[in-house]
Order: sequence, then structure tokens, then C-alpha cells
Amino acid sequence: MRIRHLFWPAVVAILSIAAVLEFRSAMGETQTWDEGIHISAGYSYLKFGDYTWNVEHPPLAKLILAGSMALFGVSGMR
Repeated sequence: MRIRHLFWPAVVAILSIAAVLEFRSAMGETQTWDEGIHISAGYSYLKFGDYTWNVEHPPLAKLILAGSMALFGVSGMR
């Protein structure tokens, strides 16, 4: 009978620990991780035709991002 009384507190404890760990992980992997270089590489691709900034990944997603920046006039891309 004693084990039944410990079930819900154990579930709450496990979920609380998991939530704290996930939150700390998300805070450590912010925008500054690598998205900044993808944005600037896409800008370089679109504005200057220079595809040497970030050769690790294909340029399509970065070009789409730079195109949306140009559409809204961000970073003087007009």
C-alpha cells in the first residue's frame, strides 16, 4: 500500500526534473548558436553573389531567408 502513495509524487518529481533540464538546455542553445552565420551568409549570397561564407550547408534555405529580408527591407537589401 505504501508504494501507491509514492506514485504521484514520483511522477511529479520526474516531470519537474525533466522540465528544468529541458529549459536549461533551451537557454544554452539560443539564436547565437549558429543561426547568425546562416543569416549573414544568405545576405552575402543574395546581395553579392558570394557563396564562400558558409559552405557546410546548401544555400537554398539561406537564400529564402535573405529573400524574406529583402522583401521587408531589412539590412538595406533594396
